[in-house]
Amino acid sequence: ALLPDGRLVSGGCDGRLLLWTTTGQLQAEWGAVEVDGWVTALLPLGAALLAVASYKLIHVWDVTSAERVAVLEGHTAMVTSLAVLPDGRLLSGSTDEDLRLWDMTTFTCARRFKGQVEVPGIRNYWRDHRVHAVAVLPAGSGWAANSRTLVASGASDKTIRLWNADDDGDVPVTVLHGHSGAVLALA
Repeated sequence: ALLPDGRLVSGGCDGRLLLWTTTGQLQAEWGAVEVDGWVTALLPLGAALLAVASYKLIHVWDVTSAERVAVLEGHTAMVTSLAVLPDGRLLSGSTDEDLRLWDMTTFTCARRFKGQVEVPGIRNYWRDHRVHAVAVLPAGSGWAANSRTLVASGASDKTIRLWNADDDGDVPVTVLHGHSGAVLALA
């Protein structure tokens, strides 16, 4: 993740977070992620915070003090992707098939989007809605009407689902089909 001051933070399978200067020098190591040791996503949250996904958790670090300030809990499987909304909320996607919106002032889950949408009378045992990618489509972007922000999820079932970030419904606004394999990246 590229921080606003130009420094780079890296993380990987060893669970370490490394901070690099713009000259390529290792400046610091920010401790290890405790659960399973994998860093699966990094995202700067303004000038002071960094979100680090690891297994089922999202660790929030203060980049100035190199201290962990919060751990966001709620996902039941690996957190695969992170994005930030224009209002500062954090969006996370997981192989538990859910997306979650987090209030970054209280560090609590403000909204859960259920990736597995059940249709009454139909069992969906064969459907695989593991979320691999998330993106934010801000109001006025062409995808979203002037007053709403959409969030997108890319999943194992070859679809992209668009959700209204401020609607409490569990049904996506639209589902895009076209990939012949899992959707692994959105931008």
